[in-house]
Amino acid sequence: MDRRSTAGWLLAALGAAFLLAANMGRALDAPLERTAPPGFRCWDDFGVAVRLFRGDRAGARAAFPSDFEAARHEIDRLELRPWQFWRTADEAAFPGVRALDAIRPLDDTGRGRLLAVLFRLRGGIAPRMPFWMAPLFALPALVWIGWECARARHGIAGALFVLALASSAFVVDVLPLSYSAAGFYVAAVLLLVPWAVYAAAGSPSVRGLLVRAGLVGGALGACVYCRTGVLLVLPGFLVALAVAAARLPRTRRVTIVLASAALLCGPPLWVRTRMGGHEIWITLWEGLGDFDRSKGHVWSDAAAKRMVRQHGVDELRSQEAQDALREDVLRAVRSDPAWYGDILGRRLLATLGQWKLWGRGMRPSTRPGEGAIDGYYGLARPVDTFVLGSRTVEVPVPLLLAGPVLLGALAVGARGGGRRAAMAGLVVMLALCAGTLAVPVLVSTAGAFETETVALAWLLAWSFVVEAAVDARERRSASSRSTIRP
Repeated sequence: MDRRSTAGWLLAALGAAFLLAANMGRALDAPLERTAPPGFRCWDDFGVAVRLFRGDRAGARAAFPSDFEAARHEIDRLELRPWQFWRTADEAAFPGVRALDAIRPLDDTGRGRLLAVLFRLRGGIAPRMPFWMAPLFALPALVWIGWECARARHGIAGALFVLALASSAFVVDVLPLSYSAAGFYVAAVLLLVPWAVYAAAGSPSVRGLLVRAGLVGGALGACVYCRTGVLLVLPGFLVALAVAAARLPRTRRVTIVLASAALLCGPPLWVRTRMGGHEIWITLWEGLGDFDRSKGHVWSDAAAKRMVRQHGVDELRSQEAQDALREDVLRAVRSDPAWYGDILGRRLLATLGQWKLWGRGMRPSTRPGEGAIDGYYGLARPVDTFVLGSRTVEVPVPLLLAGPVLLGALAVGARGGGRRAAMAGLVVMLALCAGTLAVPVLVSTAGAFETETVALAWLLAWSFVVEAAVDARERRSASSRSTIRP
């Protein structure tokens, strides 16, 4: 391995991480009522964090009636720039929540509790901190992607991919998203890429695999704590581990794979079982509305409330409501498997094709069952849009989809280093797809964020396509020079 070239690609990855941070800062440089309006879930989490940070100190005499108003005032008073997530404000300004059970039940509460830990580490309440929590996981992941790609002799692909991520308007908007903790899902997906590069396209050693599995498992545990859906990214990590197993010492292969899998999956599973998280059956029932045309499922809490009231349950987020929704979903699937199979197939095609984004802008909903899906897509700029300075450029979805097609063709027909790059890229891309398809296909495409995250695999494919093309050109140049006689 050429250490100088590795250092160069690592610097490129650092530059991409800085570009992503700058783009997020630019996106957050707007009035707080636009980036984090009152009522968004981040203020529930913020209130929990304030309560936990202060302990028993009551916020009844706070200067402002809501944490949103307090944060807006303190940001203006202290002239906090969007990227100054470490700066603290006047603790007395924030009321917090009156009790930890004041927020709505059956939701992910890890973001608020993790935010409280960060407040303690800083010794104060930092109004900008909530928006930079997921980016603090994602930015190191970009640098790690560049480093692993360089070590595996895919520095060009790594540099192009991290640059594409840093310029992706979707990534820029979702990582600091205030509506929900979806940024932690994207951060977990980004962690999958360097793991897959090392395990499936690099030269994994026993020690290297175990150390990386331990670090990634801990990070995934934190991400699951904040966003339960991250748990369904685990198949991608396990696919890459399965590929790595073929190159491990045969005598210890089973032990090493099992130990790595335990380090990867242990923390996320422990967090889910011990700490709880987002409800399941409300999401599954509503999620069927993305393609259900006959059984009345709608991507809408109001529709779910009407359904549980038919069973004599008034509170949607009660255990009784969960039981009613669970029974309705299972009954529908058991009674009509073909209907459910058709929904799964349509979800897969819609996710792989990103049909919602064909044409300019977003294709609007056409059926009542889709409910609020357009609203979810509208919370962030779409994945086919890229940031270039102060401008955004929309790339046609068919052009993005051409990346995987070309990569597959190169993996079959290219020669030499070009084929090696294409094969490595194809394996990593398939691991990325294995990690990102579970949520939109098994749960719903209606959540938008997880559905669009699948398209990051197309950016990865294009990065390896370009690297393979560069390698083929260099090989032709070297061949032509060798035919010239002195």
